[in-house]
Amino acid sequence: MKNIKDTIMSQYAHSPAILGIIGAVNDAVDPSKSIDGFYKMIFDLSTANGYGLDNWGRIVGVERNVQLDSSESPTMGFYTNPSSEFFTPFDSEPFNGSGSGLESYRLTDEFYRRLIITKAASNIIYATAPNINRFLNAVFRGKRVYYLLTGHMQATYYFEFFLDDFERLIAYTLKLLPAPSGVLLSYEEIDPNEYFGFFESDFQPFNVGILYND
Repeated sequence: MKNIKDTIMSQYAHSPAILGIIGAVNDAVDPSKSIDGFYKMIFDLSTANGYGLDNWGRIVGVERNVQLDSSESPTMGFYTNPSSEFFTPFDSEPFNGSGSGLESYRLTDEFYRRLIITKAASNIIYATAPNINRFLNAVFRGKRVYYLLTGHMQATYYFEFFLDDFERLIAYTLKLLPAPSGVLLSYEEIDPNEYFGFFESDFQPFNVGILYND
Protein backbone atom coordinates (compact mmCIF):
# COMPACT_ATOMS: atom_id res chain seq x y z
CA MET A 1 0.00 0.00 0.00
CA LYS A 2 1.32 3.46 -0.86
CA ASN A 3 1.44 6.28 1.71
CA ILE A 4 0.49 3.93 4.49
CA LYS A 5 0.82 6.61 7.18
CA ASP A 6 -2.01 8.57 5.60
CA THR A 7 -4.40 5.71 6.44
CA ILE A 8 -3.60 5.61 10.19
CA MET A 9 -5.72 7.60 12.63
CA SER A 10 -3.84 10.47 14.23
CA GLN A 11 -4.11 9.11 17.79
CA TYR A 12 -2.19 5.98 16.71
CA ALA A 13 0.26 7.69 14.40
CA HIS A 14 3.08 7.61 17.00
CA SER A 15 2.46 4.13 18.44
CA PRO A 16 5.57 2.01 17.78
CA ALA A 17 3.63 -1.26 18.28
CA ILE A 18 0.77 -0.41 15.90
CA LEU A 19 3.12 1.10 13.32
CA GLY A 20 5.31 -1.98 13.52
CA ILE A 21 2.39 -4.37 12.99
CA ILE A 22 0.95 -2.36 10.07
CA GLY A 23 4.39 -1.97 8.50
CA ALA A 24 5.08 -5.72 8.71
CA VAL A 25 1.72 -6.62 7.18
CA ASN A 26 2.23 -4.05 4.45
CA ASP A 27 5.62 -5.51 3.60
CA ALA A 28 4.23 -9.06 3.49
CA VAL A 29 1.03 -8.39 1.53
CA ASP A 30 0.71 -6.56 -1.76
CA PRO A 31 -3.02 -5.83 -2.17
CA SER A 32 -2.57 -4.30 -5.63
CA LYS A 33 -2.49 -7.74 -7.27
CA SER A 34 -5.66 -8.83 -5.50
CA ILE A 35 -7.37 -5.58 -6.45
CA ASP A 36 -6.38 -6.02 -10.11
CA GLY A 37 -7.63 -9.61 -10.08
CA PHE A 38 -10.91 -8.59 -8.46
CA TYR A 39 -11.42 -5.85 -11.03
CA LYS A 40 -10.82 -8.19 -13.98
CA MET A 41 -12.77 -11.20 -12.69
CA ILE A 42 -15.68 -9.46 -10.94
CA PHE A 43 -16.04 -5.77 -11.72
CA ASP A 44 -15.07 -5.41 -15.40
CA LEU A 45 -17.91 -6.92 -17.44
CA SER A 46 -15.71 -7.34 -20.53
CA THR A 47 -13.33 -9.69 -18.65
CA ALA A 48 -15.48 -11.07 -15.82
CA ASN A 49 -16.20 -14.79 -15.74
CA GLY A 50 -17.99 -17.38 -13.64
CA TYR A 51 -19.02 -15.89 -10.31
CA GLY A 52 -18.38 -12.37 -11.57
CA LEU A 53 -20.83 -12.78 -14.44
CA ASP A 54 -23.37 -14.35 -12.08
CA ASN A 55 -23.22 -11.17 -9.98
CA TRP A 56 -23.70 -9.00 -13.06
CA GLY A 57 -26.66 -11.17 -14.06
CA ARG A 58 -28.34 -10.55 -10.70
CA ILE A 59 -27.75 -6.81 -11.06
CA VAL A 60 -29.40 -6.49 -14.49
CA GLY A 61 -32.00 -9.21 -13.90
CA VAL A 62 -31.16 -12.22 -16.11
CA GLU A 63 -30.36 -15.81 -15.14
CA ARG A 64 -27.57 -17.98 -16.55
CA ASN A 65 -29.99 -20.92 -16.79
CA VAL A 66 -32.48 -20.09 -19.54
CA GLN A 67 -35.28 -21.89 -21.32
CA LEU A 68 -35.21 -22.19 -25.09
CA ASP A 69 -38.18 -23.08 -27.26
CA SER A 70 -37.82 -26.71 -28.31
CA SER A 71 -40.99 -26.89 -30.40
CA GLU A 72 -38.96 -27.01 -33.61
CA SER A 73 -36.38 -29.48 -32.35
CA PRO A 74 -36.41 -32.76 -34.30
CA THR A 75 -37.76 -35.68 -32.28
CA MET A 76 -38.60 -39.32 -32.98
CA GLY A 77 -42.09 -39.83 -34.38
CA PHE A 78 -44.22 -40.42 -37.46
CA TYR A 79 -45.38 -38.03 -40.16
CA THR A 80 -49.15 -37.77 -39.85
CA ASN A 81 -49.86 -34.12 -40.70
CA PRO A 82 -47.93 -30.94 -41.54
CA SER A 83 -47.47 -30.14 -37.85
CA SER A 84 -45.34 -33.28 -37.45
CA GLU A 85 -42.74 -32.20 -40.01
CA PHE A 86 -40.01 -32.23 -37.38
CA PHE A 87 -40.52 -35.90 -36.52
CA THR A 88 -37.77 -38.31 -37.56
CA PRO A 89 -37.48 -42.14 -37.75
CA PHE A 90 -35.94 -44.51 -35.23
CA ASP A 91 -32.26 -44.12 -34.26
CA SER A 92 -32.24 -40.47 -35.36
CA GLU A 93 -33.58 -38.28 -32.56
CA PRO A 94 -34.92 -38.70 -28.98
CA PHE A 95 -38.59 -39.09 -28.08
CA ASN A 96 -40.82 -36.03 -27.99
CA GLY A 97 -41.38 -34.86 -24.42
CA SER A 98 -44.77 -33.28 -25.28
CA GLY A 99 -44.46 -31.10 -22.21
CA SER A 100 -43.93 -27.37 -21.92
CA GLY A 101 -42.12 -27.12 -25.25
CA LEU A 102 -39.12 -25.58 -23.49
CA GLU A 103 -35.69 -26.97 -22.69
CA SER A 104 -33.41 -25.57 -20.00
CA TYR A 105 -29.82 -24.64 -20.85
CA ARG A 106 -26.92 -23.20 -18.86
CA LEU A 107 -25.25 -20.45 -20.88
CA THR A 108 -21.49 -20.35 -21.28
CA ASP A 109 -19.63 -17.25 -20.11
CA GLU A 110 -19.45 -15.92 -23.68
CA PHE A 111 -23.20 -16.12 -24.30
CA TYR A 112 -24.08 -15.05 -20.76
CA ARG A 113 -21.92 -11.92 -21.17
CA ARG A 114 -23.77 -11.07 -24.40
CA LEU A 115 -27.10 -11.62 -22.67
CA ILE A 116 -26.13 -9.39 -19.72
CA ILE A 117 -24.97 -6.57 -22.02
CA THR A 118 -28.18 -6.87 -24.06
CA LYS A 119 -30.37 -6.79 -20.94
CA ALA A 120 -28.46 -3.83 -19.49
CA ALA A 121 -28.85 -1.85 -22.72
CA SER A 122 -32.54 -2.80 -22.92
CA ASN A 123 -33.04 -1.55 -19.35
CA ILE A 124 -31.80 1.97 -20.06
CA ILE A 125 -32.42 2.60 -23.76
CA TYR A 126 -34.40 5.66 -24.83
CA ALA A 127 -36.65 3.84 -27.28
CA THR A 128 -36.59 6.02 -30.39
CA ALA A 129 -36.17 4.46 -33.84
CA PRO A 130 -32.53 5.65 -34.27
CA ASN A 131 -31.56 4.40 -30.80
CA ILE A 132 -33.29 1.06 -31.34
CA ASN A 133 -31.46 0.53 -34.64
CA ARG A 134 -28.11 1.28 -32.99
CA PHE A 135 -29.05 -1.21 -30.28
CA LEU A 136 -29.90 -3.86 -32.91
CA ASN A 137 -26.58 -3.35 -34.71
CA ALA A 138 -24.73 -3.95 -31.44
CA VAL A 139 -26.77 -6.99 -30.37
CA PHE A 140 -26.86 -8.84 -33.71
CA ARG A 141 -23.25 -8.07 -34.65
CA GLY A 142 -23.30 -6.96 -38.26
CA LYS A 143 -26.34 -8.93 -39.37
CA ARG A 144 -28.93 -6.99 -41.35
CA VAL A 145 -31.73 -6.13 -38.92
CA TYR A 146 -33.70 -2.94 -38.47
CA TYR A 147 -36.65 -1.38 -36.67
CA LEU A 148 -39.11 0.27 -39.05
CA LEU A 149 -42.15 2.42 -38.33
CA THR A 150 -44.94 0.91 -40.44
CA GLY A 151 -47.98 2.96 -39.44
CA HIS A 152 -49.60 5.02 -36.72
CA MET A 153 -48.26 3.56 -33.44
CA GLN A 154 -47.09 0.46 -35.34
CA ALA A 155 -43.59 -0.81 -35.97
CA THR A 156 -41.87 -3.97 -37.22
CA TYR A 157 -38.56 -5.63 -36.44
CA TYR A 158 -37.17 -6.93 -39.75
CA PHE A 159 -34.52 -9.65 -39.67
CA GLU A 160 -32.99 -10.42 -43.06
CA PHE A 161 -31.91 -13.81 -41.74
CA PHE A 162 -33.39 -16.60 -39.64
CA LEU A 163 -32.64 -16.19 -35.95
CA ASP A 164 -30.59 -18.86 -34.18
CA ASP A 165 -31.59 -20.25 -30.79
CA PHE A 166 -29.75 -17.60 -28.78
CA GLU A 167 -31.17 -14.76 -30.87
CA ARG A 168 -34.67 -16.18 -30.51
CA LEU A 169 -34.11 -16.26 -26.75
CA ILE A 170 -33.36 -12.53 -26.81
CA ALA A 171 -36.17 -11.55 -29.17
CA TYR A 172 -39.05 -13.88 -28.31
CA THR A 173 -38.53 -15.69 -25.01
CA LEU A 174 -37.03 -12.92 -22.87
CA LYS A 175 -38.49 -10.12 -25.03
CA LEU A 176 -35.42 -7.91 -24.66
CA LEU A 177 -35.96 -5.95 -27.85
CA PRO A 178 -37.19 -2.44 -26.93
CA ALA A 179 -40.97 -2.03 -26.96
CA PRO A 180 -41.93 1.67 -27.04
CA SER A 181 -45.01 2.38 -24.96
CA GLY A 182 -48.26 2.04 -26.89
CA VAL A 183 -46.60 0.81 -30.09
CA LEU A 184 -47.93 -2.38 -31.69
CA LEU A 185 -44.90 -4.50 -32.64
CA SER A 186 -44.54 -7.28 -35.19
CA TYR A 187 -41.58 -9.38 -36.27
CA GLU A 188 -40.48 -10.54 -39.71
CA GLU A 189 -37.71 -13.06 -40.44
CA ILE A 190 -36.78 -13.25 -44.12
CA ASP A 191 -33.73 -14.53 -45.92
CA PRO A 192 -33.34 -12.64 -49.24
CA ASN A 193 -31.49 -15.61 -50.71
CA GLU A 194 -34.62 -17.77 -50.43
CA TYR A 195 -37.16 -15.44 -52.05
CA PHE A 196 -37.97 -14.66 -55.67
CA GLY A 197 -37.31 -11.14 -56.91
CA PHE A 198 -35.31 -8.95 -59.28
CA PHE A 199 -31.56 -8.75 -59.65
CA GLU A 200 -31.22 -5.38 -57.91
CA SER A 201 -32.89 -6.77 -54.78
CA ASP A 202 -30.43 -9.66 -54.39
CA PHE A 203 -33.42 -12.05 -54.42
CA GLN A 204 -33.51 -15.37 -56.31
CA PRO A 205 -34.50 -15.89 -60.00
CA PHE A 206 -37.40 -17.95 -61.43
CA ASN A 207 -37.78 -21.57 -60.26
CA VAL A 208 -35.48 -20.97 -57.28
CA GLY A 209 -37.00 -18.63 -54.71
CA ILE A 210 -40.58 -18.27 -53.52
CA LEU A 211 -42.63 -15.08 -53.69
CA TYR A 212 -42.17 -12.77 -50.72
CA ASN A 213 -45.53 -11.55 -49.42
CA ASP A 214 -45.06 -8.53 -47.21
